[in-house]
Amino acid sequence: MAEATPGLTYKQLANVSQRRMYENAMNEAQVVSENFYHQLQLSSFLGDGTTSLSDGMRIQLGVSSIHADANPSYGTGKGTTIYPFTSDQFSSYYTKITHTNSRDAIHALDGLLHYETDLNIEKHYTDTVGYIDQIFGLTHLLGFKFAPRIRDLSDSKLFTLDKASEYPKLEAILRGQTNTKVIKRNL
Repeated sequence: MAEATPGLTYKQLANVSQRRMYENAMNEAQVVSENFYHQLQLSSFLGDGTTSLSDGMRIQLGVSSIHADANPSYGTGKGTTIYPFTSDQFSSYYTKITHTNSRDAIHALDGLLHYETDLNIEKHYTDTVGYIDQIFGLTHLLGFKFAPRIRDLSDSKLFTLDKASEYPKLEAILRGQTNTKVIKRNL
């Protein structure tokens, strides 16, 4: 990098890497950058900053890391996952490095609970890997709307608390009504 950056030496870049590039400093920089961008008029044309999405990006690593592990689904060698949270203004407001073999869903709430920007996230989208049933309940309890894009939804067994006929647009994919008596009996 030093060779490609005129005016900076290897020693200067190594110093920054070792002394300045730690997680808290990177998070603070991301907050300052996001808040500045959120105040720009351009960002309001893209969205109002109330919806977001997250999706893991798996990458191979050439060095050892606490989060690096082999995952044959993503090629040979060790890798890790960068899990960014992106607002409807097309900016990243929170990022987490995770273990490459962990399911994205266990990190889906992290960005919603720990971001420190001026955004007011109300609704969050994920893909199928970012979804588990428990996230629906937790996001509801925490005041967020959760909207995953679930692959092969028609193959899932979906039930409702009401009669399926109460949801005419979904009736074809609903399998039945939840037996709430069984739930109450087992509380």
